[in-house]
Amino acid sequence: MAVSVRVDLHRGEIYRFLYSPGGEVVRGVKRWTQEVRWLAEARAPKRSGHLAGSSSVVMNTHPGFVVGTVSFSARHALWVHEGTGVYGRGRPIRARSGRMMRIPAGGGYRTTYTRTVRGQRPQPFLVSALRLVMLPKGARIRSFRVR
Repeated sequence: MAVSVRVDLHRGEIYRFLYSPGGEVVRGVKRWTQEVRWLAEARAPKRSGHLAGSSSVVMNTHPGFVVGTVSFSARHALWVHEGTGVYGRGRPIRARSGRMMRIPAGGGYRTTYTRTVRGQRPQPFLVSALRLVMLPKGARIRSFRVR
């Protein structure tokens, strides 16, 4: 006795499932991307609140891929995330042409003058949020790009 099974795949329904904005795959990736964004906003330094408030999520679909991108548009976001000076580039930040740098301290009431500073330690709030959200879900993070 032979049993035969026939499976018909409808290309339009497969495309809708995988790539349409209302499809299950795109909605799932968007939900995970939003979770990463919310956790990164919570972990970002909040001296003025500008960094945490500059986040956004962009969704793109390419043939074979659904991509969710979390970005922070504040000018100093990369410097905070990756570090500066000896922590980022490996050398201290020096004043131009032998002059002194003026650094406001204490809410602007005090000022410090110096020729070099070590820089800012990295605070990788976005990468840590990505790991905290995605690794428990069973995802493998092969690579990520910080620009």
